[in-house]
Amino acid sequence: MPKFVDLTGQRFGRLVVQEYLGKSRWRCECDCGAISMARGQSLREGLTKSCGCGIALSNQRRAVHGMYQTAIYSVWQGMKDRCTNSNNSGYHRYGGRGIKVCDRWQEFDNFFADMGHVPEGMTLDRIDVDGDYSPENCRWATRREQQNNISTNRLFTHEGKTQTLAQWARELGLAYHVLKYRLNKGWQPPELFTTENMKGKTVKHLVEYEGEMIPLKEASRRSGIPVQTLYWRLHNDKELFL
Repeated sequence: MPKFVDLTGQRFGRLVVQEYLGKSRWRCECDCGAISMARGQSLREGLTKSCGCGIALSNQRRAVHGMYQTAIYSVWQGMKDRCTNSNNSGYHRYGGRGIKVCDRWQEFDNFFADMGHVPEGMTLDRIDVDGDYSPENCRWATRREQQNNISTNRLFTHEGKTQTLAQWARELGLAYHVLKYRLNKGWQPPELFTTENMKGKTVKHLVEYEGEMIPLKEASRRSGIPVQTLYWRLHNDKELFL
């Protein structure tokens, strides 16, 4: 027989347990002042958190701001879920490593006042990827800007400047595939970012094909893919040989 656990005085959501009524039922007082009955298992498992006023309050808030079906409301919900719901697929990268939503943004109205509507083509981004969701640490960013800011990106410092490999490739006009190939071979700055090979020839349009670094035109000949297509894919960080 399960051991009896006294829940008297414990809080579960908006409910504070007052006394045991028998048959696994407990008398509870809600924060709104109402008295209700709840089963102990439902309280412990988080299935019962209020007398019912919590649902009504939530519906009332939704009706007030009228935005619960908008993009910005979805962003707010997703942000909170990633930080608090262990069943969320991204929880291990957010709440699981201590990322929280600030107290002010626990209320949607405050979040909307600070961030406004979602700009087209942008997503919510934390400036410090190890910091919490808060007005001073969040911005709207493009997918590329956000990708450059993720915690798994490796940063490289060259001539006093620190950037991701993709950012260095764009700035120096080097193929990203060339830099990855060099990196896998153990190259480090400053050799990693040189625009010439050992013979002084440019490596801008060298690509890796079947484990070998060859000119773009030669890769086009071997693969049968037009050189213009390869050039476009190369400078848009796309997979070269689909």
